[in-house]
Amino acid sequence: MKQIKLILAILIFSTTAFAQTPQPSDAGSRLENMQRIKIGLITKTVNLTSQQAEKFWPIYNNYSAEQLEIRKARRENMKSMKTNESASQDALNTIMDSKQKELDLQKKYQTEFLRVISAKQLLDLYKAEKQFNEAIARKIMERRQNVGNGSRGNNGGRFKGGNGTKRMQEPNER
Repeated sequence: MKQIKLILAILIFSTTAFAQTPQPSDAGSRLENMQRIKIGLITKTVNLTSQQAEKFWPIYNNYSAEQLEIRKARRENMKSMKTNESASQDALNTIMDSKQKELDLQKKYQTEFLRVISAKQLLDLYKAEKQFNEAIARKIMERRQNVGNGSRGNNGGRFKGGNGTKRMQEPNER
């Protein structure tokens, strides 16, 4: 029951976080809000003592930063891929290398985390991260569906037009 309440709270907060399309000045605050929600979820789910939290968060922040760098590099590689067969094989190898780097990172930090928290708490951390990522993915999919079907609810000003007609704005019109 607690898990359901926690997930509902996350969804409510993430709805607020995604309520508006980010403007350049708003993007940082949205990211900060999402980080606060994630930290709250992890803190509650992992049930850290104050002594554990003091040691845990610096380790977790380093882990997250390294994980982000690996994922950014993978996205950049994906963007620059060609579509011929040899390039596709190279792309597959790059993806596998990236996934291996993430696994190696997780193994490295598992040892560090286990110096501060219990094995059960570490499993709870992985569960909390997965729940958070799934909730964010659901919200993104909902937003895309709302924009795709012409819903006025969360279009963030991307549709423009008078007298009830809508047209998609060109990028240079934004």
